[in-house]
Amino acid sequence: MKSNVIQAVNFLLIATCTLAGQSPIIPEDAWSQRFIDRLDILYGSNIFTSNGNFRRHEAFRLAEHLYFNPENLKPKDHWDLEYLLLDNNEFARPILYLDSLTRENNNQSVFIDIGKPSSLDTFVFRQYRKPFFKYLYRTPAHFFEVDAPGFTMRLNPVLDLKAGGNLSGNDIPFRNLRGVHIRGYIDNKVYFFTSLYENQARFFDFHEDRINRFRAIPGAGFYSDYQSSIINRVRGRDFFNAQGYAGLSITNSINVELGHGRHVIGNGIRSMLLSNYAANYFYLKFNTQVWKLHYQNIFAELTPISSRWIPGDVLLPKKYMTNHYLTFKVSSGFEIGLFESVIFNRESRFELQYLNPVIFYRFVEHALGSPDKILLGMNTRLNFAGNFQIYGQFIIDEFKLSEWRSGNGWWSNNYGIQLGLKYINVGGIDHLDAQLEYNTAAPYTYTHRDTLPENPMFSPASYSHYNQPLGHPLGANFREVILSVQFRASKKLDLSMRYIRSAFGDDAPGRNWGGNILLPYTTREMEYGNRLLQGERTDVSLLGLDATYVLGHNIFLDVNALFRKSNSTLERNTGTTNYIGGGLRMNLGVRNIDY
Repeated sequence: MKSNVIQAVNFLLIATCTLAGQSPIIPEDAWSQRFIDRLDILYGSNIFTSNGNFRRHEAFRLAEHLYFNPENLKPKDHWDLEYLLLDNNEFARPILYLDSLTRENNNQSVFIDIGKPSSLDTFVFRQYRKPFFKYLYRTPAHFFEVDAPGFTMRLNPVLDLKAGGNLSGNDIPFRNLRGVHIRGYIDNKVYFFTSLYENQARFFDFHEDRINRFRAIPGAGFYSDYQSSIINRVRGRDFFNAQGYAGLSITNSINVELGHGRHVIGNGIRSMLLSNYAANYFYLKFNTQVWKLHYQNIFAELTPISSRWIPGDVLLPKKYMTNHYLTFKVSSGFEIGLFESVIFNRESRFELQYLNPVIFYRFVEHALGSPDKILLGMNTRLNFAGNFQIYGQFIIDEFKLSEWRSGNGWWSNNYGIQLGLKYINVGGIDHLDAQLEYNTAAPYTYTHRDTLPENPMFSPASYSHYNQPLGHPLGANFREVILSVQFRASKKLDLSMRYIRSAFGDDAPGRNWGGNILLPYTTREMEYGNRLLQGERTDVSLLGLDATYVLGHNIFLDVNALFRKSNSTLERNTGTTNYIGGGLRMNLGVRNIDY
């Protein structure tokens, strides 16, 4: 049996390359995202981390590399590696050989135990109990698995049951989400992913106020109102959310993906370039990775307005987005990326000139008569001193140097800035991590001049989708500071805290001070004398506290508390939220939409 173990370990090293090329994206805000980020800061990696959407094969290869090179690992890092390897086990499964080992061990599943990762000699095999009903949970990470020649699949149920008491309001915040994740690979060339969520939810009061104002749920599309037939206080929103895509490795360096989803660019809690705040959208994406370069092209179909603004079963108007993001990985810990995006409004047709993946969009836009919304930006991050990362973003909408130098507050000097710092293992305490981030955007950033025939209140070519910003949730005319602290106290217990202090300038009815990016900038209040936070100022303080206990792989028991206070010259923006609650979560990350 000892020789079989040695052969299996050797086969494992080879098997990690059998699913080559690309792979599905790790779901947003999953534990894996956090683990990959901190491991990259501590030990370096070949991953282009500013692309935001980490791939499963990248997660496995990073964990595998560190597993076999454990000299500098901290004790708790082994837990992260164990999680990443188990969660992405399709890249480490020697199918034929493990089947033979299974037969030799009385039909008990045989897998690597990575509880003592110090050298190859400490590898042992753990024998798990027989699968439930013969096929379910053959491994601890996946409900149902298929490993056949030319086809691999993982299927997992998704659950998020959450409720609590709003000590400052009458309604009961809750979430009832049920769904499924399916991912797979065909012939080591094609990968696919599908997620389906059915939701009933009541959000915090400040979320509900924003939903009522813009008639859109952050990250979701169509919704209907929900009222419990049993408890009058249980009311909220009912909505279905789906994501799906398929990808193909055209060559070893070029990958194409077609799907319905969203994307992130950046290393921060927020993104000024492209965030996951808005609803899913249809897209075609190309990824090209050669040498130290990664080049991403996204061609997307969006809608400028939510279905709640247009009654009846009618086709929503269309608009389109194309963006380029070119990253140069100077070294393992230093990346710099250039971003370019155009939003254009056409009557149900794509502007073919924007299909060119290697041209400067501003040139094309000028050639068309300058009808479209162009954004230019930069993202960078640098790991240093073994435990730190500094990162930042800069985005330019419109800019005129002479007006900037004059300091006259010209309305069209539009920009956004992000600066951030991550500190891993604060004070030498293993898995105590902190992050400090500052974000700001000038008034009228991300806005455009055109109007929507169905509703002149909206500008179709603004940097938005389904009435939701594609950048920062607050839109423009704001500044924000975020402090996030996370501590993995033990293998089973995770604690986190976030504090947000923000200020933004809002609009009284019929006014446009530049915070609401959906409004056309032709309705601006004045040409000169504009300043940050102009309009109806709102100041917000938010504190969130979360404790998570791990019941099993990707099964979590949560306890949550949130305290928010808002003061404003507008009554609608003034209020207090005090919430304490908890729930059960399965195969789903935590997405805190705080502002």
